[in-house]
Amino acid sequence: MENETRRCLQAVISEIELERSTNEWNETWSWSMRNASFGACFAFYLGTGDLLSKEQTQEILGMKNLPVDQMTLTTEEYLHGLISMMNELPRLAMNSVTAGDFASPVQIAAFVKQLHAAFQVLNLKNDALRKRFDGLKYDVKRVEEILYDLRLRNLVPETPPVRSDQDRSALYELMLGKAKYIS
Repeated sequence: MENETRRCLQAVISEIELERSTNEWNETWSWSMRNASFGACFAFYLGTGDLLSKEQTQEILGMKNLPVDQMTLTTEEYLHGLISMMNELPRLAMNSVTAGDFASPVQIAAFVKQLHAAFQVLNLKNDALRKRFDGLKYDVKRVEEILYDLRLRNLVPETPPVRSDQDRSALYELMLGKAKYIS
């Protein structure tokens, strides 16, 4: 009886230590999780032109079936990954123009504007995520400048394709992980 009690107490103590150590080291992996989230989201965008949800990101990173007390992708890390992806899209638009692809910057601009609008709906605190979000307006501006130059040279039509309000709400829901895919 005494051995069973001791074993139960040791199991409880080890669970508490595991929980404490998981929370203690959680911030250590945060930077890596942001970068991994960025890589997955950017690769998905390059392949499909759409946004990767948080759940899909977790699945791609192999974290879907892990217990909660192990490594997880937090919403903040996912949003940091999205912001990193948006920081790269103006560069992609510029490289597309250099390669002679004048249609991609129009699609990139529409995507960046919609994602920026979805971020504006979020109530972000004054922390690193808010500061990075505030910098997104410069990425939107860079993409708009690229489109402006293309329009001056008559390389794209005057009106870019715009997604409907239903697509915008689906994009917002996808950011929050409520939807699976945008079609």
